[in-house]
Amino acid sequence: MSDAMQPLEIAREALRRLAMRQLQPTPENYRSLYHEIAGTKADDLFPERALKLVCSTLPRLNQSQIEFVERLESAVVSRSWSAISGSLVGLLRAQAAPQRKWTALLKDLFKQFERNHDSLTYSQKQVVIQQLLDSSSGELDVLYARLSKLADNWESCESSGAAAAEPHGHGTHTIVPRAGQQ
Repeated sequence: MSDAMQPLEIAREALRRLAMRQLQPTPENYRSLYHEIAGTKADDLFPERALKLVCSTLPRLNQSQIEFVERLESAVVSRSWSAISGSLVGLLRAQAAPQRKWTALLKDLFKQFERNHDSLTYSQKQVVIQQLLDSSSGELDVLYARLSKLADNWESCESSGAAAAEPHGHGTHTIVPRAGQQ
């Protein structure tokens, strides 16, 4: 039947079958019947399979990427173009956001590290920095936020005017009194 039928005949037959089967005349129902009559396979209007394949190949190297892929996968499963668009726009906005000011942060952190604090030794500061590095799991946004908070905390700590830092040994420091002070 499909070999001899022209598109106009297929369209008429699709409308007739919609009425016969008492189906709503929706684009999806018409499309399904049209392809049934023509003997062709309907391509998905929503390329769910292709988008799922894209999602499966996206990197998931940090929390931000994982969250993006999860949002995108959810949008694909719900077949929502607006959610897919929102995910992509969010990703691009995040990438366009100003980069963290690492240089300024590191200068401030080193300044606070070298500063004498009444309640902190160099060894304690080294331990705290090492813990922050270890616990950030390579996620730069997390590391930046934690180091920034640490520098702010150290800046708000009381400093000792009577003590000065002098290097001692291999990378360790001790706090020694300044000349003339005991």
